[in-house]
Amino acid sequence: MIKGGLLGEVARYYVDDYIVWKYSDSDKDRLLASTRPRRDVMTHRFVFLQKDGNMESKKRAIWFGFRGFVEVHTYTLGGDAAEAVQDLAYLSNAAAQKVRGSESVD
Repeated sequence: MIKGGLLGEVARYYVDDYIVWKYSDSDKDRLLASTRPRRDVMTHRFVFLQKDGNMESKKRAIWFGFRGFVEVHTYTLGGDAAEAVQDLAYLSNAAAQKVRGSESVD
């Protein structure tokens, strides 16, 4: 991600994304609590794929947000995604379509 201004680029930072399909229920809270900051990474996003259930999102600031953020989301394939992870939901659906065959991604 690049933050621009009138004089050009002001800042550049990265988002570290993970799509998790095999996990135990305690992994969500463990990752939320134990993820540490990394150089030049502003946000760590974890999307946990589930068969069914409600969408859930949790966010934690690292050092009051100065060292970044950790986000944990749940997503049901083909369902509605939180705005923060619509790009990862699209990728997850595309991968599922590729594995299954001819189902629609949209």
